This record gives sequence, C-alpha cells and structure tokens, in this order.
Amino acid sequence: MKLGQYHYYVEGENERVLVEILSKCKDEKFNVIRPGKIDVFNVVEREIKKRSS
Repeated sequence: MKLGQYHYYVEGENERVLVEILSKCKDEKFNVIRPGKIDVFNVVEREIKKRSS
C-alpha cells in the first residue's frame, strides 16, 4: 500500500457501513475517518494471511 492510503478491517456489514459513512461525511463534527479501503474481516472466522512483499 502507498503511503497515505488507509485500510480498515471491520467485523461485519454494520461496521463497514458506519466507517463508510464517517469517511464520506462533510460535517466537521463527524469527519473523523480518512477515506480508504474497507474490508469485512472477522478474526474469529478467518485468519489474516501474510502478504508477500
């Protein structure tokens, strides 16, 4: 990933929607998350695999 790009791992679909809304919000109060890639990932169900560089 390039410097300055964000990757969010969320537990479920509801969290994905929340992060998506907060990253697109134009209101200063709620503009707390930088836009980036969002992946639904539940560590109880799946294991994170190492990425080869």
